[in-house]
Amino acid sequence: MTAIFEEFAASFIGEVCWEEDIALASTLERGLLDFSPGSLDLVDKYLTAVCDAVANDKIEQVNELNNTVLWGGAYVGEVLRRARPEWSWLDYDDYIANNPNSLKAIGPRSLGTTAFLVKGADSMCMPLNKVLRFIKEGPDNSTRAFFNTFA
Repeated sequence: MTAIFEEFAASFIGEVCWEEDIALASTLERGLLDFSPGSLDLVDKYLTAVCDAVANDKIEQVNELNNTVLWGGAYVGEVLRRARPEWSWLDYDDYIANNPNSLKAIGPRSLGTTAFLVKGADSMCMPLNKVLRFIKEGPDNSTRAFFNTFA
């Protein structure tokens, strides 16, 4: 599971290229993204631009938005995982199988709940959902604050 999220994070920073990219790719300072906690300030700046564009109906490509959530969330998660190796990626289905009581709170599998970072049996966080919420709700969903909460 980790390898695919490493690849998604590499896609977010432009090291792996696909036919489709993230939304507003030119506004992300990809060359400065180094998986450090400080780089999340650049992610927040970028996500603010995406959030504003979505609010003003300036983004039409759903696939680019999906890539932004998946790849951006993978990057945020990888920043945390690399800083704190006790965190590991876990697929939604595996998490729910091990934590069936969480289904009510988490809801069905979706883009934001595709995978989680888990630490031991008792800690879980959702970096993909954090990026999705930032895009939908704005900067109160800072990825830097997210990192600080779970680091």
